[in-house]
Amino acid sequence: MIGEIGETLEWFYAAFVGWRFVFSSRYREKVLADWKGDTWYSVTWDIICGVAGVGFSIAVLALVVYLIVDITRS
Repeated sequence: MIGEIGETLEWFYAAFVGWRFVFSSRYREKVLADWKGDTWYSVTWDIICGVAGVGFSIAVLALVVYLIVDITRS
């Protein structure tokens, strides 16, 4: 049970890290400084995960809006 809660929290964290990079200048500066010492494929993987997290959160929001609209039309 505790492991499942932790895994769920990790999914939420992964979904919002991309947004944090976009909107938080201090976090963006920290990440860019960390990337200077990383390899190109590590940086690429971080970017892919960030974009996927943003896409995932948009998809979840779109699904919730769709369900609300569908329920109110019924």
